[in-house]
Amino acid sequence: MDTDKTSDNIHQPVERPWGIYTVIHEGPGYKIKIIQVNPSSRLSLQMHQHRSEHWVVLSGNAKVTRGEEIHILQPGNSIDIPKTEKH
Repeated sequence: MDTDKTSDNIHQPVERPWGIYTVIHEGPGYKIKIIQVNPSSRLSLQMHQHRSEHWVVLSGNAKVTRGEEIHILQPGNSIDIPKTEKH
């Protein structure tokens, strides 16, 4: 029995002022998205009370704020964002 949650938004690109994201898989307790950020664009700082995140840079470079630290990530680099951490 497949327990994956099906949704109308799976594989549907969602446009934002900073770029596009697409949910590629979702199941109980997790969601996988591909996020494409336009050059020189940025996402607003946020914090999540009930989930952590793991980001992997596939192409380009990413400047990531995690708490008080700034990380520069290149393709193949990843970073963990613990829940309640501003990022």
